[in-house]
Amino acid sequence: MPFHNLDISFPKHMGLIAHLRRERPVFDEICRDYETLLSDAKDLVDSDDAQWHATLEETLGALRREIATALEDHAAAQAAHQNDPFENMSKNGDRHAL
Repeated sequence: MPFHNLDISFPKHMGLIAHLRRERPVFDEICRDYETLLSDAKDLVDSDDAQWHATLEETLGALRREIATALEDHAAAQAAHQNDPFENMSKNGDRHAL
């Protein structure tokens, strides 16, 4: 099975994942669902039910994509926030510069 724990799947993002889990209950729920399903899958990996395996892989893949999308969206929002000239002015104390 090509799915791994979050720390293996997203090794460079564990700090951000922990932050987002604290700040966003829906993101935390997605991560918990992924971890729970992955744990269940490891316990039942020897099952001969091809349909079960297909459904499991589809569901894990969808959850992993949701996590990846949330990380990408957060990075994009951070980049946009850093490139906001009005935000930079207020950080520099220049809010009255205009």
